[in-house]
Amino acid sequence: MTGPGLREVARQALQRLDPALGESLSASGAPAVGGSLPAPASATPLVSTARMIRMSLDVAANGVVEIVSLRLDAANLGWSCSCGLSQCVHAARALRLLAEGAPGAEESRSLMPFSSLSPPSASTPPPPGRADARRTADLSGLAESLEDVVTAVVRTGLVAKEAPSVYESLERLVGAAPEPLPVGVSRWIGRMRWELARHDLDGVSRMLDGASRLVEDLRAGAEEPLAQSRLTTWLGQGAPLEQLSDRVMVELGRELLDGAERMQIERRYLLDLDNGELYREEGLRGQQDISLGTCPRLVQVGLAAVARGAAPPVLRLLQYSSSPVVQQAHWQTVGRYAVRCYEELPDFYRAALQDFPSLAEPTVCVGAAGLATVDGQLFLLDGQGDRLPLISGVQPTTLAYLEQRLLDPKGKPDMVLGRLQDRDATLYLRPLAATVAVDGLLQHFIL
Repeated sequence: MTGPGLREVARQALQRLDPALGESLSASGAPAVGGSLPAPASATPLVSTARMIRMSLDVAANGVVEIVSLRLDAANLGWSCSCGLSQCVHAARALRLLAEGAPGAEESRSLMPFSSLSPPSASTPPPPGRADARRTADLSGLAESLEDVVTAVVRTGLVAKEAPSVYESLERLVGAAPEPLPVGVSRWIGRMRWELARHDLDGVSRMLDGASRLVEDLRAGAEEPLAQSRLTTWLGQGAPLEQLSDRVMVELGRELLDGAERMQIERRYLLDLDNGELYREEGLRGQQDISLGTCPRLVQVGLAAVARGAAPPVLRLLQYSSSPVVQQAHWQTVGRYAVRCYEELPDFYRAALQDFPSLAEPTVCVGAAGLATVDGQLFLLDGQGDRLPLISGVQPTTLAYLEQRLLDPKGKPDMVLGRLQDRDATLYLRPLAATVAVDGLLQHFIL
């Protein structure tokens, strides 16, 4: 790795992160980004000496030390920081170190090359934090727009889906929300439309309850921990992020969910093999803010950020590697964490909705001892014979396929991943994936 090529891409990355810092380099005598520098593709030594490189730096700012990871793929330099902020002073200092050609920055021994035999690895930018000005702009306007939606729905009742006033208020909410549209806001809009379409009084009431709580938080300054968690759930900002490191997880399933647009949100479910906690990784489709890899997969987590809010908690993978090969021992561990007694589920469901009535979507792995059909309704059975009714997702053939796989004469059902939902005071499970033991080997399939 030669110095000039590395400095070029470092200056360009710094310019993207903070244009003011990029301009300061030009003022100090360094070439300005976009000025006299050659195009990145012309940096032949940079591209030819290594396909991908990575380095990590401990950077101190304002008395706090954070880990900044820099990665180079072809001629693109990306970064992530353990502070969890997108406008990050630690990353800016690390990039400036390289851009100014500090001692040691040009030496290849300070960089760790990826072996071509290593599993594919990637990192994504961390979620915005409290210091991200783009996300915190005009929260009073957002509160007013959200309150307008609540008022419009209350005035028109359960036929509100067809009411022009509700449609217009939802459009104004999208316009008042931060840009890009936070996943939480998008999901609330999608769920509100769904509950109105079903004419579900309980569901609509929960959507309005959750929205009213957020309006109060925004106007009161959201200083309480619970209010901070609501801001995190809705806007991706608020409560401090929790850091995870050196974990092994298995992605069990994924789904596409309605948001402000149909099928706008992509969500993945990952289970921590250390403690059995289930996380969701999610983002708007078409945005590069979620990890790469097929499902199911084994994920070696070097560093991750967790936002504690509505269940399940949101996971953002910062440094990771993944493999499509999940060993039998891993599936056995997943099965050990599954809920084997369905009597526990109602309390778990109520607790999840208590503080987040509109955005909590409790998801669980449940053990499956068998299947039963009563009056056309399909049930899972636990070891005590208790029944958990199943409800179909977007595809009406989901339950038929699940029934076919779980009733395989050569197999034995082991575990089902699904989202809990209630209708008419009855708790249902919407299955997303399942594991079956066939000839003694566990096989996992996605619905």
